[in-house]
Amino acid sequence: MADMRRCHECSDLHAIGDACPTCGHDSSMRDKMKCALQRCMMLHHRGLPLEWTRRCTSCDRAIFMLETTCPSCETPHTPIRDELKMLLIRLRKAMQATPDRAHTPVPTAVVAWLRAANAAEKRTAKATRDENTAKYRHFKALVGAIEARNLPMLKELLAEPITPLEQDAVYQLYTRCGTRRVST
Repeated sequence: MADMRRCHECSDLHAIGDACPTCGHDSSMRDKMKCALQRCMMLHHRGLPLEWTRRCTSCDRAIFMLETTCPSCETPHTPIRDELKMLLIRLRKAMQATPDRAHTPVPTAVVAWLRAANAAEKRTAKATRDENTAKYRHFKALVGAIEARNLPMLKELLAEPITPLEQDAVYQLYTRCGTRRVST
């Protein structure tokens, strides 16, 4: 059950690495990795032993399994081909182990990876939000120009590219206001 997750579209349970069999929704690899790491952290906090590390080939120190360079000797390592598959294998191994009650903190590299993933999501969400806000303001300016029957402003605003859906909405509003056709 630890390697299962709920679909964002239909809330049906399915394996972390697979697409939803019910609706076909497939999450991004970053979302799948994030989910698998959070499950690993949950099992770690419950006392199940989890192997978070791999060995550096030159200095023989333990490094976080997703890191591509050793932090101490800075030797580059070949990245793991299928990180998600490796995480899920380690997750299943941890589920079969018996709990160990000695509490150890989650490695800082795991927390750092999750913070970086969250920061990337926030930057993407902010960019999308800013773009949507700009589109909304442009649309509101179009509505204001139509209602005020300000033809020069309307021509200027219509010179900027808008989506077909916005064009339809502007046309409906334009015809509803009873304004005559604007020649461009």
